[in-house]
Amino acid sequence: MSRVLLVAFTASTAAQNLPLPPLPYAYDALEPHIDATTMEEHHSKHHRAYTNKLNAALETLRGDPATKALAKLGIDTLLQRLEQITDSKLRATVRNAGGGFVNHELFFATMSPDGGGDVVEHAGLNAAIVSAFGTMAMLKRALSLSALEVFGSGWAWLALDRRSDKLVVQSTPNQDTPAMDASTVPLLGIDVWEHAYYLKHQSRRADYIKDWWHVVSWPEVARRYDAARAATGKAELEEVKGQVGGGGGGAAAEFGLLSAHGSGTVEHVAGREACGLSVEAAPAVKRRCMAQARAKRRAGWRA
Repeated sequence: MSRVLLVAFTASTAAQNLPLPPLPYAYDALEPHIDATTMEEHHSKHHRAYTNKLNAALETLRGDPATKALAKLGIDTLLQRLEQITDSKLRATVRNAGGGFVNHELFFATMSPDGGGDVVEHAGLNAAIVSAFGTMAMLKRALSLSALEVFGSGWAWLALDRRSDKLVVQSTPNQDTPAMDASTVPLLGIDVWEHAYYLKHQSRRADYIKDWWHVVSWPEVARRYDAARAATGKAELEEVKGQVGGGGGGAAAEFGLLSAHGSGTVEHVAGREACGLSVEAAPAVKRRCMAQARAKRRAGWRA
């Protein structure tokens, strides 16, 4: 390969590489709860290592015509299709490095020097917390317990279950992420690998978890909650539209067309009385309509 071609190839590869996401604050900004040395080590070494390994894996995928299309997917989508990577070693690298990349991006983004507190100033997220856990204190207890019970290395999460439209607490081992399941969207995560806390807290994971709550950025969690629910609404709308376009059947054809207005908001244009639900409860409207439509089809008649 000539020097000119080598330079061009190198530049092209660099342009496709994922950059290390920058921290939205200085390394010492979370003191005294999380120390500057830990933050610098965690971001500049551990997160960078996951980023570099992921980029190397993506380059390998791009170099194989059979897997080139996979390299063009978003990382979350790629992690949902790991079975399509036939090379077991490469699949493991994508799983670990890809998970480490997205997990740490969320972890660092959902902390802030202005974080903490027991009040969420976001009506939607606050209502979701009360619905799922009863109180903020109960949410903190559930997530802290989940983090404490992780065996070895892993994560504990607050996530949105798109199927139920409810918040859930769960844990994952190693660098697995809830986003590997397309129906689950992580909103807040605590890293309980020892590299996240051993310099300051040694083996005292419980103390680290208590300190971490002081830097949780609830505005960022709320932003991710809104984005997840908006994306869920759009996905459900496309599903309904596909049913309408695919032969005139489906819930929308039976109970009235659903039309989009704004970011993921759905209005039930016609036949809303058939569902017995208000326009404001858009996701529930769609689920109820579609369930009733399926039941009617199974019974052998249509509205």
